[in-house]
Amino acid sequence: AVRLMRRVPLPLPGLLWGLCALTKPEPALAALAGCAAAGRLRGPRAAAFAGAALVAPLGAWVLLVPAAGWAAAARGVAGSWLAPLADPQGMAAFYGSGFAASPLAVFSLDWLEWARALPVLVAALAWRWRSRALLGLCAFALVLLAKIFFAARIHQYGFTLAAPAAALLAAAAVARWRARKARVVGVVAACCVLGVLRSQWRAEARTFRLWGGGDAFLCDPRGRVLATVLERLPGFVGREGTLAVWPEGAMLNYLARRRNPTPYLNLLPVELAVWGEAEVLAAYRRAPPDAIVLVHRETPEFGRRFFGTDYGRDLLAWARREYVETGGVGDPPFEPGSVFGARLLLRRPR
Repeated sequence: AVRLMRRVPLPLPGLLWGLCALTKPEPALAALAGCAAAGRLRGPRAAAFAGAALVAPLGAWVLLVPAAGWAAAARGVAGSWLAPLADPQGMAAFYGSGFAASPLAVFSLDWLEWARALPVLVAALAWRWRSRALLGLCAFALVLLAKIFFAARIHQYGFTLAAPAAALLAAAAVARWRARKARVVGVVAACCVLGVLRSQWRAEARTFRLWGGGDAFLCDPRGRVLATVLERLPGFVGREGTLAVWPEGAMLNYLARRRNPTPYLNLLPVELAVWGEAEVLAAYRRAPPDAIVLVHRETPEFGRRFFGTDYGRDLLAWARREYVETGGVGDPPFEPGSVFGARLLLRRPR
């Protein structure tokens, strides 16, 4: 793979990097770090890479300007990069949420949490390896782990962010196969068994079949609450009606086949910080949905626990004034002690 990368002209990686940077800052930064550590960004090569990298963002901006204006188009193109700057409190809470369970404390953690050690192990590989190409791969893997550095895992974000680090460790183990064959086989087998067991335990918890509009998937018992909402919704909102799910839950829109009349599908702290709650509220005032479903969601990972109390206060207050609650399922949303629940709000008669 390293030899193949040496033959690829830099404009192509630059173009691909620009496409990635539009929505995913983490792999984009990791790719830059990897190329720099491998010595691939020097002189004319760096200029070619940078020029090609600008093609996708500039093209996206040009396409968005007629519909959104130049300022909003720029914010849309740079939105994923602006999030940490727009909400430093939430980002600090999010990125530091696993500090108490840092990689150095891996041996005191649950036996399934072996992935906590990935940053330390990859750093050790970088220290031992002298090849610039291999150092580049280590840099790529380490920077990609930055988002979950203090809580590295192979599930949730780790499904993709930890994959290069895990692959590097596997490659290092294979490189030493002849000398320590029994140990390598044992470690790999143990990791595979742990992964299968963890996947099995998670799968066993998903026993409820949530369906709508001809589509279905298995989920945990929270799906019963959403299934009840889906059953009741057609009695209040016609097929051409509109629906918003706060603070998040676009899957409910899809299963109900009811569109959101605004561009703002998620109202979590980061989204509100990037776009501004006032702008989001103005959009909902211009195109109010026929119904709003409030779904219980705690967001302590962003430093703010409840929608309507710690963030999104103006939005929820507007909804309470303009809509009437027609029924609920499960626990009341956004209250201490609630496990899961939803409330259906309908627009007040005019």
